[in-house]
Formats: sequence, C-alpha cells, structure tokens
Amino acid sequence: LSALARLSELTSDDRLSGLLHELADHPAMRALLQAVDAGAPAEYLELPAGNESLGATFSSSEMAVFADMLPFCTTAGMRRLVRILDTLVELQETEETALAAGRFARYIEEARKRGNHIYVAACGSSYHAAMAACLFFNEIAFTELIPILPGEFRGRYSNTVKDHDVVIAVSQSGETKDLIDILNDISATGRSVRRIAIVNNVNSTIALEKSDLVIPLRCGPEIAVPATKSFINQITVFYTLALETAARQIESGAGEWTPAMVEQRRAELAERMDKLERIPELIERTIQTTREQVEAAAGRIYFSPSIQLLATRMNAVAREGALKIREVVLNHTEGFEGAEFKHGPNTILGFNTVYGPEHFSQMLAIFTDRLQQGLSELASRGLGFASARRMVNALCDHARGAPAAFQLNTEEQEIFAEAARDYVPLTGFSVPYPLIYITGPAERDVRLTISQLNTHKIRGSCTIVIAEENHRLRQAAEKPPGNGEGYWAQYITLPRTDDSLLPVFTSTLVLQMLALEMSVRKMQALDNLGIAGHGVHPDVPKNVSKSITVD
Repeated sequence: LSALARLSELTSDDRLSGLLHELADHPAMRALLQAVDAGAPAEYLELPAGNESLGATFSSSEMAVFADMLPFCTTAGMRRLVRILDTLVELQETEETALAAGRFARYIEEARKRGNHIYVAACGSSYHAAMAACLFFNEIAFTELIPILPGEFRGRYSNTVKDHDVVIAVSQSGETKDLIDILNDISATGRSVRRIAIVNNVNSTIALEKSDLVIPLRCGPEIAVPATKSFINQITVFYTLALETAARQIESGAGEWTPAMVEQRRAELAERMDKLERIPELIERTIQTTREQVEAAAGRIYFSPSIQLLATRMNAVAREGALKIREVVLNHTEGFEGAEFKHGPNTILGFNTVYGPEHFSQMLAIFTDRLQQGLSELASRGLGFASARRMVNALCDHARGAPAAFQLNTEEQEIFAEAARDYVPLTGFSVPYPLIYITGPAERDVRLTISQLNTHKIRGSCTIVIAEENHRLRQAAEKPPGNGEGYWAQYITLPRTDDSLLPVFTSTLVLQMLALEMSVRKMQALDNLGIAGHGVHPDVPKNVSKSITVD
C-alpha cells in the first residue's frame, strides 16, 4: 500500500512505468497474483479487451491513476495487476469509510443521549440532501437533525451553540465559502463542538482544516455544474449513516426499549440493510422503466414559464427537483411540501400574468382573428390602405390596453367597434398551469396527494404525478375536471417498493431525468430560433459555477 501511495504521486511516464514493473516483480505481489488466479471469480479474472473498457471497471478514488498505467501493461498479467491494485485501494477505502461511519454513529448517539443539537449545514443541492437526511434519521434512527443554511445558522444559532453539539458540513467541493465561514465562527466560540464533513473532495479546505471527522462521498469527479450523481451519493451516504446509527443504538442503548421493541427494531434494520444493497439495481430499473414517460412529460412543459412541485412528506425531493429544472431549463420552478401550496402559492392557478410561448401563440391567434375581421370588413366597403393602417394601429393599441384612439373616422370606428367587441386583452385562452406531484406509496400520503390534486385541477392546473402505481391516484390524475378545457395528465410510474424512504431515490432520479430532457429540448428550440447566449444548457447553465468560493 505504501508503493501505491508512491504511484499516485508520480507524474513522469518513465518513472510510473518503472515503479509499476518493480511492483509486479515484488514477491508479495506475485504471491497475491497467484492467489487471485486460483480463487477469484471468473468474471473478475476475465479482462475487457481494450484499456478504456478495463479502466471503466475501476472503482477506487485512484481510478484515474490506474487507467493511466494501462498503456504500460505489455501482458495480460500486468493488466490484471492494475485491476488488483484498484481493488486493493478500494478495499482500504472501504475499511476507512466503515471506521469513519462508526465514529459518526458514536458522535451522533452521544449527542442524542445528552440532548444536544445536531445541525446539518449546507448550501444548494447539499442543503436538500440535508433535508432528506432528516427524513432518514427520524424514521430509521429516531434521531432529530436540524438542516440549516449557513446564513440562517448565523442568524438563529450562532449564540446558542453548546458544548457537545454536532455540526455536519455537507459540500461536494469542500470549498463552499459560506460553510467555511460558519465553521470558523463555531471554532471562534471556544465551544467543544464536533465538526463532521461529508464531502466529495477529501483534499479540500473543509475536509483538511475544518473538521474532526471526514465522510467521503467517493463519487468521482462531477464535471457538470448541476449536482446529480453527488446528490444521489449524498442521500445514499446519509441513508447508510442512519442505518449505522440505528445499529449502534440497538447494541449500546437497548435499555431504552423493551425486549420486544429491540427485536422489532432489529428486524426493521435488517430489512433496510437488505434494501440498501439493492439501491443500485433500483436506480437502474428506474432509468429503464420511466424514460418514455419522462420524455412525454418534458415535451409538455419544457417551455412552461412557471412550474410548481408538490411533494407529500418528501419536501427535499420537491426542492431539489425544482432547483434542477430552474438551473438547467431556466424556467421559474418552486418546490413545496404539498399541503403548503394552498397557503398562498395556489393563487398562481387560473388567470395570471406569467406567460410563455404557448400563451403568446394563443393570444396572437385571437388578435389575428380580430384583425382579420376588421380588415375584411374594410375591404368589403372599399376602404383602402390608409384605413387598414389606422385599423391595425387601433387594434394594436386596444390589445396593449391603451385608451381608444381618435384617428379613426366614423365608418372606421364602426368597424373597429365590431372587431373589438368582447375582445378583452390577455384573456380568452386556456393554458393549464403545470403541477408536479411526488408521493410515496403510504396510504396516508396517497390520500393527501389525491385531495390536493382534486382541489388544484378544478382551479386551472394540469398534472404530472411521480409515484408508484396506485389505481386511485392514477384515476384522480387522469380524470379531467368539469371545466377542464385543455387539461392533461401524465403519470410517471416508479418501480414498486412499498417503502416509505426508497421513493426519495427513485423520484429524485426521475426529476433529474426530467430536467435533463427539458433542458435539451429547450436548448435546441432556442438554438433553432437563433437566440444567442440564452444560457440554457444541461451541463453549464449560465450564472453558476461548480464551487462557490466568494461571498
């Protein structure tokens, strides 16, 4: 392993090749190769033909270094050696992460027993992961976490943080300045506060200088600005840490519960551990089974100027999905806990003055029809170009709400009055407002979602549902309201889990796919119109960067 550390530090091809061959000739490595050849599964021993294909199978944090070694491998044995090196590093990292998770669980359990606060401080997508963490820890570990933005932490808790409190700092880059600032503020108090970092970049400021414990995300480089795989890794890490904390509670704090309660919690934990192992398969199946439904939904709303996401019990998913659409599609999008929408935000339903291309298309069609009516009547009376020009100007003034003009003569005024009869600008068209509902399969959550859906669609919404299959929910979504001109619905069916927490993963993935598809469609449409610098892009949208290092 010390030789592996030297490998990662070398930049010269000659030195890298030389040390690799030296390692291959080491007696311990030759013995390891023989043992692997004798006992490893056949699928591990069978190497992909090309170096690029083999490099794609590497999983450790040094995968890039090992991929760079492959061109120096002159034999199949050398290529197998590099695969083994990657496996050794991954095993070491797994052991280190397991030890860190154990320390994390101990810190959390100590704080819980003392009655201390456990804060999860983060920005952007990481904050939404912190919100999801609260859901996991509440249900799995019976432990309260407080998700908090750095600016709100300064305003709400800077003078009340206590000895033995825990602050968990979550950041993909590990360089988020707002987060570094509050960690510095906490240190300045002199309080004995546990500082835990959950980061992707373990060589970052937060990991190296501001934390007592580091939990790595290990999701590899994330090139695109919007957080996608790092967000999935964050919620997966939090889910795993909740399981680790619950296991520690059962082993060390069983005195808090009766023997029957302990056995019940053991059984629940074992079931959730089994489900944890199946999350990768669940994610893959979600991608495979929902793609066509996601594309259909994206085709409906990629030009919608405003969208609301309403989640039942999974507000973190709604907030993160809204951020993704807002980031890469540039459409106004907000996420709410579903019940909260009726406390004011629902005024957006029905008539509003938020317009997009579909609205303008219908408004233009109505105006064109009135204009054609006026011009046809002018022509039938033999009135010429000058009258037509005055008629166009008068109708344009009327359409933008300007006072009645006096440039028309008596006959032209008569024709104008008929053409403008009952023509109220900005009305007369129907474009339902898109609402996206996210819910888990629990009966109470489904019932609440159905109630919200029925309330909102009669007030002028259209519907996208992201949920596991439920006949009553599908029926409520697809049945048009009595006054439902233009109403439509799309049901995106998640793989069935019958679980209260796994839909956090599947619905998050669907919303990421939806944002991607919307972004690509809108980007292509704007490009085709010749609009330069519009900023719509799924990887590098305008005005944002991967790491925010300024105030």
